[in-house]
Amino acid sequence: MPEHFDGRIITNSPSIALSLCRLSKASITLLGGDLDKKNQVLFGASTLRAIQQIHLDLTFLGVSTLDSKVGITVPSNEESIIKNQLFEQSSMVIAIATKEKLEKISTFFVANVSSLDYLITESTVDNKTIDTYTKLGVNVVTV
Repeated sequence: MPEHFDGRIITNSPSIALSLCRLSKASITLLGGDLDKKNQVLFGASTLRAIQQIHLDLTFLGVSTLDSKVGITVPSNEESIIKNQLFEQSSMVIAIATKEKLEKISTFFVANVSSLDYLITESTVDNKTIDTYTKLGVNVVTV
């Protein structure tokens, strides 16, 4: 986030909230819930209820796996519920995924790839894979 960002950031990640404290103009809301120690995120019924009560202009979505045919999938049911609700509450969703996460499938479904507005990935991803996501209506940005 740019240093001059002057808006509200809502996250279920304590580590992200703490790292964004450097933004003097930004407001930061940390959602409550049960702590997943391994992934360092909050989840559960209270997190889900909090998300259901807000409208999000933009969601940056970290993904475990992304497959052009199967969709966005994650390894835990709780994570899939939270991420699915984020799609419902958001005007725009941007997924961030390294090339190792593309064209892979995990256990629990979140959403179709076409639900994404943007996919940010590495510049080393081959053009065929980028074209596949573009044909599904996803704006792909490589960095």
